[in-house]
Amino acid sequence: MLFFPLSSEIENNLESMYSFYNTGGIVPSNLLPIDIDPGDSLICLAIKGDDFGYVYCCDLDYFEEDNKLKEDFIKVISNDFQGFVNE
Repeated sequence: MLFFPLSSEIENNLESMYSFYNTGGIVPSNLLPIDIDPGDSLICLAIKGDDFGYVYCCDLDYFEEDNKLKEDFIKVISNDFQGFVNE
């Protein structure tokens, strides 16, 4: 698993993924996409709100035709980034 790069020279970078998934309204605005796992699920970091710092898995296999992912398919996988990295 690799995190989205910061470099604008690479097509699927952090900024472009944020723009696609957040500005496009696919995932909630408080989640920052940081990776896509081997099963094509989006890994996101909560960047604001009561769950700040939590890491989520957004199962993109289940996003609706209106391009919005239902909350049922957004699951907490770690309460903090360090715990996520350590596992």
